[in-house]
Amino acid sequence: MIKNILILANGNRTGELLIHEALSSAYNVTMLNSGSSSINLLHPNLEILKGSVFSYGDVKAAIAGQDAVIWAVEGEKASATTAGTQNVILAMQEMNVRKLICLSCIGAGSTTTRMGLGFQLITRLKGSNALWEAKGEQEKMLNHSHLDFVVVQVGEMTDRSASTEHLHVLTPSEIKRNFFTHPGRISRTVVVQFIIAQLASDAWVGHTVSLFT
Repeated sequence: MIKNILILANGNRTGELLIHEALSSAYNVTMLNSGSSSINLLHPNLEILKGSVFSYGDVKAAIAGQDAVIWAVEGEKASATTAGTQNVILAMQEMNVRKLICLSCIGAGSTTTRMGLGFQLITRLKGSNALWEAKGEQEKMLNHSHLDFVVVQVGEMTDRSASTEHLHVLTPSEIKRNFFTHPGRISRTVVVQFIIAQLASDAWVGHTVSLFT
């Protein structure tokens, strides 16, 4: 039974919401904050550590005593995704922590060929190819990790109300592709609620899923 969880984030809004949702679901939460901004939250079941996913020592120390790990690092360089993921996988294997839930991007990895040509052209023009490729490599690493992982891919997250959105969870093969297929927007709260729900569920273990509303 999962009780203690580690959230890897960088002081972003998603990390804060994950903390709130996890605490309200009665988990003991540790957060490794690799960002420059601080998270000003106080709770008896919350510990915030300062460190970096680049540092294997920081990652291993944070994972000690945990039952599950959530990767929610956003806005980092592509190198942080690959090097950080490798550190997390190695530390989890060494510490015998099995469950890893990884927040990623629709259009990376196994959904690269499911997006429309228009979205692919926009991605290239924005210079986002390196990050998308790193997210794809991250997915490959998880597939070979022998961990109980779930890759949760999303489009652009917004702060709009979750109550107005109906969630659709699709595997890559279920995404219908045409020229206009794109990730769309999704409430950050919907994403966070789905991620925390996976801590108590094995429904999507070993899979990459994409969230649409």
